[in-house]
Amino acid sequence: MRLSRSLLTSSAVTIGSVCTAFLLAAPTTAAPEPSEFRIITGKTTLAVNPDLGLDSIARFRVVGDTIEIADREITSGTIDLTGQAKLTHGDKTATVSDLSLAVDTGKVEAKINGKQVELGSIDTGILHLRKDPGENVVHLVIGAPGDNILELGRTAVNSLNTLLGTDTIGEGDELFTGTIDVSLPADPHLAQQLNADVDALVEASVDADTALDTPIDLGLEPQNSPE
Repeated sequence: MRLSRSLLTSSAVTIGSVCTAFLLAAPTTAAPEPSEFRIITGKTTLAVNPDLGLDSIARFRVVGDTIEIADREITSGTIDLTGQAKLTHGDKTATVSDLSLAVDTGKVEAKINGKQVELGSIDTGILHLRKDPGENVVHLVIGAPGDNILELGRTAVNSLNTLLGTDTIGEGDELFTGTIDVSLPADPHLAQQLNADVDALVEASVDADTALDTPIDLGLEPQNSPE
């Protein structure tokens, strides 16, 4: 738990001719405990990177899970996607399905033809927050339209090359293009973690870049102080 530093003030009491000095600790204000926010909805535009030279059909859908925010910083979380990408090379096929992204590390687990593997990694260092005025959710977006995303790891490369009967896929090649967009509730709990007034958050228009473990500043009115 992160706590703000106590402010120490000195005071003194005189008893007879003896002056006794002591320190008084000013009240501390605790930062909110880290909170997991359930992903309530989401969408993705993931498509297979055409530079790989494979025939493909990709359909994915965001199904969960959570994003962790602590004291205005996105620290970790997991994003799960159902669906699959069917890759074809000649008369051979490989199916990539059931993606799970660890937000803090960028590592992606998936299944290739039903076998669980470490598929590769997505750069989660730069994140984007967006929201329309009056919308009751805040969108967290990974990637950008048209950009390549998800660098393949060695295990996945070996598996795909074997299944597709090719040697043209290399470690570090990017499997997908597109974005992953998940929605978090713009409620009092999220407003507290962002140090924002909940009404101001709901009414706000948000279009801001941020990064992992970096304070989020939406330029909103601070949350109401406790009575």
